[in-house]
Order: sequence, then structure tokens, then C-alpha cells
Amino acid sequence: MSITVLDSGSVLYDMDSFPEENVGARIAKTLSDNPDAVFVIRGDRRASYEAVVSVLYELKKSGARHVSIATDPKKGT
Repeated sequence: MSITVLDSGSVLYDMDSFPEENVGARIAKTLSDNPDAVFVIRGDRRASYEAVVSVLYELKKSGARHVSIATDPKKGT
């Protein structure tokens, strides 16, 4: 399941746009359907650290066991 944090702080959950306060409910629903769900977090380069950590907190609180953070190296490096 892909979770993207935009620079505005909005969160895209599996490509749907949901306010951050609804992410926890979506994560819980996904985990109830599939306890072994894999979550991949992507953050816009300008997204705040706080917004990304908030998503990580929701994943932890919901009991997600498979979480990874996608990285995309800067071009030209």
C-alpha cells in the first residue's frame, strides 16, 4: 500500500487524497483485511518531517509490521 505525503501536508493513500486525520482509519481497515499488508511511504522533498512522522506514528499505532520508506536519489548525484 502506497502512502505519499505531499508538500502541503496532504496524504495520498493508495493514490486517493485523504486528510491526514483519516489515514489511521484507512490503515486500520487495510490491516483488518490483510494483517501482512506492506506499506511504502513516500514523501515529497518539501514535505515536513512532522507530516511524515505523523504517518509513521499512525502505522505503528495500528500495528503495521511491514513498513518501508521509498527513496529517490537526487538527479545528477
